[in-house]
Amino acid sequence: MTGLFRPMRLGKVFSYSNQYIETSFLLFLFPLKSYFVNLNAKQTIEIPLNKTSLKNYYASLSLVGSGILFFGSMIVFGPTFSENDSNSYLAYFPAIISGLLILSGLVLSFKFGKSGKYDIKKRTIFQSIVNINALPEWLDADTANDIFQKSKGQLPQNWKEKIVNGELTSDDFFLYYTILSYENRINPTDENSALLNHLDKKLSK
Repeated sequence: MTGLFRPMRLGKVFSYSNQYIETSFLLFLFPLKSYFVNLNAKQTIEIPLNKTSLKNYYASLSLVGSGILFFGSMIVFGPTFSENDSNSYLAYFPAIISGLLILSGLVLSFKFGKSGKYDIKKRTIFQSIVNINALPEWLDADTANDIFQKSKGQLPQNWKEKIVNGELTSDDFFLYYTILSYENRINPTDENSALLNHLDKKLSK
């Protein structure tokens, strides 16, 4: 009985390079916390409740639950219908519908919440610099700030001027893009947003 009340981590999304998001649920229904899991570093970071993780879990749960309930109701009420049914093959119809609903829910749980090619490109860059490939917007401000503070010392004082003047080498780009992305998460000024948009255009080419 104790295990029933133990939070379960479900709703796994954005899995890439052994890192992903999942959410802790109580009684399989009530979301408690979301986490970013980095298996490479054996690290689990608490993050704000992730909407994609919640949608993934609840959508899958709805389909699987509907399939089970439909099948159960047919077991209870099935004999009544079958007595008046001259087509015996229709007796298999509830099982087919239930199976399709459950299968759809299971497939959705694996397909929903995958990172797109552009996000994967960004996550690859972040991982190469800070050893974690979470998008900064997934993290809370304090966690993003910790990562920023540990990394900004690698940049010169005029690093933003170098971006504006187009003085970045290919080796600089990954570092500057990562640091700027995290700074824009904790301090989303017009200047930071404009600089990040400038680098995003280069990244998308």
